[in-house]
Amino acid sequence: MTLARAIGALTLASRFFAEDEPVFASLPGQIPGISDPLFGRRDCWPGDCVQRPANRPPSGWKCWFPDDPVWNLHVREIAFCMLNPNHQAIRDAGIFLRSRRWGLSTASQTSAQLGLLADWACTENMPDDLSLWSAEDWQAFLDHRATDAEPGTVATAVAAIRRLCLFSPLLTGSGPVQDPWPGKTNRQVADAVLTGELSTESIDPAVWWPLLRAAWAYIDRFAPDILGKHEDEARRAEAARDAVARACSHRSRQQQAKRLDEMLLAWLADPNKRIVVHGPGSTQGIPGEPVWRDLERRVYGNDAPSIKYFPARKNRPAGARRREWVRQAAADPARVDHYEGVLPNDLRMIRAACYVFVAAISMMRDSEIQEIQRGALTQHYDAPAVKSKKTKHDSSRPRQFWWVIEPAAKAIAVAERVSWHETHVFASLNSTVSRHGQGGRAGFYAGLDIDFFIRTVNATRHETGLEEIPAAHVRPHMFRKTMSIIASQEPDAEIALGIQLKHATTRALANRTTQAYGRIDSKWAKEFDTQLQTAAAQKLVALLKGRRSGETIAVGPGAARFHDGLDKVNAAIDQSLTLRAQLADDRLEITLLRDEFANLHLGTINHCLWHAPTAQCQNQLPKEQRGKAPLLGACQPSRCRNSVLTLAHERIWRLEEADLVRLLKTRLSKPLREQTLARLAEVRSATAQFDTLKDTA
Repeated sequence: MTLARAIGALTLASRFFAEDEPVFASLPGQIPGISDPLFGRRDCWPGDCVQRPANRPPSGWKCWFPDDPVWNLHVREIAFCMLNPNHQAIRDAGIFLRSRRWGLSTASQTSAQLGLLADWACTENMPDDLSLWSAEDWQAFLDHRATDAEPGTVATAVAAIRRLCLFSPLLTGSGPVQDPWPGKTNRQVADAVLTGELSTESIDPAVWWPLLRAAWAYIDRFAPDILGKHEDEARRAEAARDAVARACSHRSRQQQAKRLDEMLLAWLADPNKRIVVHGPGSTQGIPGEPVWRDLERRVYGNDAPSIKYFPARKNRPAGARRREWVRQAAADPARVDHYEGVLPNDLRMIRAACYVFVAAISMMRDSEIQEIQRGALTQHYDAPAVKSKKTKHDSSRPRQFWWVIEPAAKAIAVAERVSWHETHVFASLNSTVSRHGQGGRAGFYAGLDIDFFIRTVNATRHETGLEEIPAAHVRPHMFRKTMSIIASQEPDAEIALGIQLKHATTRALANRTTQAYGRIDSKWAKEFDTQLQTAAAQKLVALLKGRRSGETIAVGPGAARFHDGLDKVNAAIDQSLTLRAQLADDRLEITLLRDEFANLHLGTINHCLWHAPTAQCQNQLPKEQRGKAPLLGACQPSRCRNSVLTLAHERIWRLEEADLVRLLKTRLSKPLREQTLARLAEVRSATAQFDTLKDTA
C-alpha cells in the first residue's frame, strides 16, 4: 500500500451508508444487550449480537475485510447491502430485493472471496474503478483461483463477483459493472457443467459399513462403562471442589496452603488411589511423569485448563513440595496407571460415534445435528423423530422434524450424557472458559472428530475387537449423500428422501436435488450387485424412448425378443398414470429396464440377452460347465438367438467388412480365401440389417 493510499484511507467514506449505521439490524435472531457493530468498523463485523448456529465457531461468525482501504470500503458496502437488502439507498439505486435473501454466513463467505479478489487486484495493479475492468480481467482472476481451488470453490467466487456486479451502483468511487458471463450459471463459468449430478462424494462401502459398526459398538457396548466412569469422576471432583472450598474459606494464604497439603497427603495415604502417569510411548508428556491436571481433578476437583495446585514455577514452593510427594508415591508401580488420554479420549470417541451414527441414519446436515438440544427426541406422525433447526437457505431457522430409528434415538440420548452444555447435545468437551475468553461452546469441529474416530478405532482394534476402517477422507455432508443412495433403492424413494432431506419442492417426484442425492454412483452400484445391470439399463434409456415412438432400434437374431422387452416396459409406464407422471425421472426408467433385462450383457460388437438354452457360445464348453454365464469370447453374433445389434455397433462391423475386402484383394491361399469369403458373407448379413435399421429410423 502506498503512503498516499494509506493517508487516503483515513478520510475514505461511503457515499451511500453512514459510518454509524448498525450492520446486522435487519437480521433475525438478535440477542438483547449485545451491541451491533457499525458500518464504520473496518477490520471485521463480529456477529456476537446475532444467534450463532452451533456448528459455527465465533471466529467463523463474522465478516472480515481486506486491508487495502479502497477494497475495504467496497467489500463493506457489498456486505452491508447483502445484510440489509431493503435499505433505502439500495431501493434508490433501483435494486429491489426480497427481505432476508442472505444471512451472515453468505455475507461472510462473499467477503472472504472478495478479499481474495482484492489481494489479486492489488498485486496486478488493477484500476480502483471496477467499471474499467474487462470481461477478460474477471476471467483472469478466476483462472488464478482455479490454480488452487476446486470447481465448486471457483463457482463460489463467481457468485461473489456477481453480487459485486449487482451492487456496483452502490460502490463508492466505481461505476456500474456488467455481468462478465451473461447467460451462464456459476458452475458453467467454473467449468463444471451442471448435469444434475452433485459434486458431493459418497463414502465408499468399504469404509461406510465398518465405520457405522464401530460407531454403534461405542454407543451400545462401550458407552455404559465409559460414561459410568466419567460420571463417578465428576461426582468425586465435585466433592473435592466442595472440600477445597470449605478448607480455604476464611483462612489466610498460609493456612489454605497447609490445608491443601493435608488433603493431598490424605489422598496419597489411601493405597486404593491411583496416580496417572504418562506412558512409555507418550507424546503428551515425559514418560513416567504424573499427569498433573488429572491429579488436580482427582484430588481437588479442579477442571480448569491451567494447573493451579501443582505449579512448576520456582517462586511457588508449595507446588514443588506437592509434586515431590506425588513422585515419591508414584515410585510404587502398584499405585500407577499409564495415561493414554483414556477418559478425555473415550469421551471424544463416544461423542464422535454418536455424531457419525446420527449423521448417517437421520441424513441431517451438520448444522442441523449440532442444533439438536436436550429433549429433542419426540414423536412425529406417531413415529420416532428428532426436532432441530433448519439453517441452510432459511434465515428464520424454523424448528423441523427428522424421522429416526430407535438406534439413532439411543445415540442422541448417549450424546446427551456426554454433553455438559445446558441446552445443546453436541458441544466441546471443555466446559471451562480461559482468561482469554476461549473454552467450551455449543458445537464442535465434526470433521476433526471423524478423523480422530477412524484413527483411534484402527489403533486400538486389537484391544476392542473392531474391524479396521480403511483410511479415507470422510466429512459430515458425505453421510447424507451416502444414505440417500442406499434409501433410493426403495419404492417411492424420492418422496421420502425429499421430506427427510428437507428439499423444498412443489412436487417431490420432480425434485432434481433429491434425485441427484439418491443417484447411485459406481462404488455403491457394485455394493448392491447391480453395477452391470444399472450400466446396461442406462444405455437402454435412449433406445426405450426411440421404441416408444415406434422405431425399430435393433436387428439381429435376438431383435424380436429385445423389442418385446422394451415394449413391455413402455406398456407398464403407459398403463399407470402414476408412472407416466414420473416419466421425467430417468431413474424410474433405469429401474424398470434393469428388472426387465436383468441378464443383459453389453458388448462392443453386439449385446447379449443371455438365455442359456439358446446360447451358441455354450457349445464350446463341456456339458458340466454350460449354462452358468455367457462365454463372450465364443459369441456368434450373427447366428445366436441371444444376439442384438444396434446402430452403436455398426462402426465395428463396417470396419471389419472393409478389412475383409482389402484382405481378399491380396494373394491368399485357397483355404484362407474360402474362410475369408465365408466371414465376409456373415459380416455383410449384419451390415445389410444396419442399412434396413437406418431406413426405418
